[in-house]
Amino acid sequence: MVLAILTATATSSAAITLPDLPDRDGMSIKGYVHDGAMPIAGVHVSDGHSFATTEPDGSYYLPSNPDAETVFVITPSGYNPECTDGLSRFWAPVDNSGRTTRADFVLTAVDDSSHKMLVLGDPQMRDDHDHGLFQSDALPDILATTQSLKESGSDVGMLVLGDICFNNPETYPRYEAYWKGYNTPIYHVPGNHDKHIVSDPNAQAPEYKATFGPLYYSFNKGGIHYLMLDNIHVTGTDTYSAYPDEKQMEWIMKDLDLVEEGSRVIVCAHQPITWTATSRNENARLLQRLDRYNTLILTAHKHLGRNLGKYYDNIEERIQTALCGAYWFGDCAKDGIDLGYYIYNIDDTDITWEYKPLKRDTDTALRINDPTINSDRSFTFLVNIFDWDSLWKVTYSVDGTDKGELSSLETYDPHAYRLYADHVKSWCRPVATRHI
Repeated sequence: MVLAILTATATSSAAITLPDLPDRDGMSIKGYVHDGAMPIAGVHVSDGHSFATTEPDGSYYLPSNPDAETVFVITPSGYNPECTDGLSRFWAPVDNSGRTTRADFVLTAVDDSSHKMLVLGDPQMRDDHDHGLFQSDALPDILATTQSLKESGSDVGMLVLGDICFNNPETYPRYEAYWKGYNTPIYHVPGNHDKHIVSDPNAQAPEYKATFGPLYYSFNKGGIHYLMLDNIHVTGTDTYSAYPDEKQMEWIMKDLDLVEEGSRVIVCAHQPITWTATSRNENARLLQRLDRYNTLILTAHKHLGRNLGKYYDNIEERIQTALCGAYWFGDCAKDGIDLGYYIYNIDDTDITWEYKPLKRDTDTALRINDPTINSDRSFTFLVNIFDWDSLWKVTYSVDGTDKGELSSLETYDPHAYRLYADHVKSWCRPVATRHI
């Protein structure tokens, strides 16, 4: 009993004491950043417009801005944000009623020089059917993978690349509940189905912001600066484009001014950026700025997987397939990729990745289709290599005998074609791919 009392006293005495912060003229947001015991100096904090840097006592102030909705800490490398049941609490709402907002942030020290990121594209759940499949098929796989990675000693996080729901933000509480006890930071960006496509900017994403926080933000882990963007630029009712608006672009420029040129940057957004001439033109200013860094862009939206390769010498984009495949109507996406997600392995600034099909290991990320018998009694067989890259050389062997190289062609995955060619939903129809 005496030892228990002494232990409790020692623990409580180690907790940080945060003195009151006086208000300052022209400053409407204030707070501390600390680790529970000590203040953390030199941490950047932003409201989506301005930036502040914490003082030696961990305090910061941000100037008044009537358009500020959230305040968020740009987590430095070596720390994770406070995590409540999977949702990362790196942000707080801003009170714009005229009162000063006090927002303190607690960070936990971690060794993230090497870390893993699970990357999910388009969970896109609409109803009980979709949520049921997510809960029975996807969630147990994700939880098991996370546990295995943690047991191996890795620091783990998750990136969700938008379209969390399918035009049904009322299901966000259900989605939140899946992560109860997960205690692993999850970072989200919005997709077009997470927004009301209306001209009033205040009515576009109130549910998303209330649940997941700022529409755009950044954080650091290991040698990587993660830039999380909202590139659903609503231009009118039922109309949107795939680029950040001007307000966000101004913030991006300020954020990147804090990042040393030549650094490794991972950009996450929902819609592909270098996919078409239109998207490249719309994002020309962003791409020119990102060319100063060693940039990897991760996007989703297309319900297929494609490695777009280099845009500039320093910029590469990878479209991540949808976790829901073809909207939870079958066991694969429109190009035949099995339902699943990606595991990114980061060692300081070195990045490798692998595809994780649900309920199987990463070594099974391909499908060998049944052969087609030709008129000359030869046969053709199609192999869908889910994460194929144009830089890869693909060879095959039969009974241990090398048979040479397989060539890539653009065609339909036979399994996806059987599932979706005549699907009642036109947006579920199969698409031809080059990873055959």
